[in-house]
Amino acid sequence: MELRLKDSFFIITVSILLLLYLYKLLLKKNITIFKTIKIDDHFFIFTGIIILLITFILSSKSKLTLYTNYNYINKSSQQIISPIENVQSEDIEDTYGAPRPNGRVHEGIDIFAPYGAPIHNVIDGTIIYKGRDNLGGNVIKILGEDNRIYYYAHLSGYGKIEQGKDVIKNQVIGFIGKSGNAHATPPHLHFEIMEIHWLFPLSFGTINPYPELIEAIDSKIVKYVN
Repeated sequence: MELRLKDSFFIITVSILLLLYLYKLLLKKNITIFKTIKIDDHFFIFTGIIILLITFILSSKSKLTLYTNYNYINKSSQQIISPIENVQSEDIEDTYGAPRPNGRVHEGIDIFAPYGAPIHNVIDGTIIYKGRDNLGGNVIKILGEDNRIYYYAHLSGYGKIEQGKDVIKNQVIGFIGKSGNAHATPPHLHFEIMEIHWLFPLSFGTINPYPELIEAIDSKIVKYVN
């Protein structure tokens, strides 16, 4: 069985905390060898917090990529482009917030296009995740230079991209598909924009991308590349 990075850090963290707890326990039992080592409760608590914080940050490759590429000082502001070429504003329906099965709501906008049509990155940024999830199937998450997360789901395949690498606006990152829970629907891209509320702990929520998508489509400011 492959031991993943986050599993390794979890095991190391638990081991160190158990050793620190054992030390405190033996100290209370008046074991002579431990009485000569002076470590107070503040050090014990501080060490535990630091270890847990490091483990939290490094618990997944996507979080590590996000933290190392987040624009802490100079956040850029860019107008996004439409991720799909030749889409008209009247072809897109604002279904953000619409009810979905099992008490869920729709947290993005669906853009319908022929199967295999190229999907273009909407903003300069860094790929923080490329892989699978239960609902989205083949997905991509990109941290934009504006510090927002852009989520592309139901892809049939990926472009020439790698997790942790930079991507530019208009670059082909994937292709329209029906993966995940979209197998019974026409081919489309599920597109989300997430705003980060807190970095530690990481907290974010979706916003309605519809107004920005319509503005991007109507502006016609980009010549698409394939």
